[in-house]
Amino acid sequence: MRRNMNPKKIGCLAVTALLILLAGGMLSAAGKRFGAPKEKESVCGAQVRSEKGLDVLSASKESRQDRRIFADLSADAIEAVVFEYCAENGFVSLSPPDQETQRELLENLFLLEGEECERPDEDSACSFSLYRPDQDRIFVAVYEGGCLYRSDTKTCYQAGTDIRERVIDPYLSAATESLLSKVEEEKMRQAIRGVLQEEGSALASLSLARPEGLSCCLFETSVGIGSEFHVLCAGVWEGKELPVRHYVLPLDNEEIPIINQLSSDSRIQGEDMDFDGSPDLLIYVAANGGSGGTFEHYCLLRWDDAAEDFVYFPSFPSWINQLDPERQRVICRGRLGVCYLYTEVYSVVDGAYRLTQELVVEWVPRGETEEWGITVSYYEGEELKRKIDVSGLANEEIEERVSEQIPEWDAGPAVFLYG
Repeated sequence: MRRNMNPKKIGCLAVTALLILLAGGMLSAAGKRFGAPKEKESVCGAQVRSEKGLDVLSASKESRQDRRIFADLSADAIEAVVFEYCAENGFVSLSPPDQETQRELLENLFLLEGEECERPDEDSACSFSLYRPDQDRIFVAVYEGGCLYRSDTKTCYQAGTDIRERVIDPYLSAATESLLSKVEEEKMRQAIRGVLQEEGSALASLSLARPEGLSCCLFETSVGIGSEFHVLCAGVWEGKELPVRHYVLPLDNEEIPIINQLSSDSRIQGEDMDFDGSPDLLIYVAANGGSGGTFEHYCLLRWDDAAEDFVYFPSFPSWINQLDPERQRVICRGRLGVCYLYTEVYSVVDGAYRLTQELVVEWVPRGETEEWGITVSYYEGEELKRKIDVSGLANEEIEERVSEQIPEWDAGPAVFLYG
């Protein structure tokens, strides 16, 4: 019986069994080393190798995860994206035009791998702002050499030069095509693609308008951002059939620092702004506001009956506050510093817009004393016509004094920003 078995025999059997197990392990290892055929392996051995293979694969994934720059994020966790890249006159801000484009950008971005590195000293070539619900944004700066910086972790990674091919170029291409899909006329799409190809640029912004029987498109490219924008027109105007016409409208040096992109509500309307009886194209570009007042930037394409075409009208005031076509004028109000308020009236004179009236309110020191006085000056063109002292008067009293002593003035209050 087993319980009466000699202990020495039990010891020998145990040693023998151990040797058999060790030999089996050595044979198994040898088989793996020298490539033993899989069909000769036991089912159990295959299961062990399969489990080990999964372990190796899992370890490999973990290693790749450690190199993944955005391993902690997913496209589903980002609510909104703003992408900016460096252009000639500053940064161009491009929000993805649709969710599909945003997701493509995120998925390409989140696949990037890289080793940690020092953050470069130079300015970034482009950047991403990633917005998560109820959390601070993650700012991502991308540098020319392929370095990528995360503001939330304050770490920089060497992602490699392929970041442009894998992330930036696919996004710009997708964003451009998404914007172009909004343009119904194929000839207009071809015209825009021609400009982009010639410049080697991308679309920075695009808006559509339909004044009367005309189809219009305003767009800006990454090359001309802040210095010019484009207008395409086609359709029927004043009974004339117009093929696709392309106009490039420049912004002067004073406007470039203020306007760096078309407004999201940029628009074109038909309005007779040169007062010759034919409607023109009044183009609203963007708005600008601050302590000096709120201004709207316009450009004018006037209709030329003889040429049967639109002509850029450079004398039209760029920054204005009030359109007054019934009085055949436009009005601009603003502030230059703390002590200088102005209202300008522009009217058409000899076929061009000229400054015809101006009212200036100034706070001026009185000699060497610490007292300040207030004067109101009225100009016609460049000529000073009248100056009155309104020191110590309340706003209502200043308006009454202006009405009494400057009856020619009827373009609004003298102290619109005062008090």
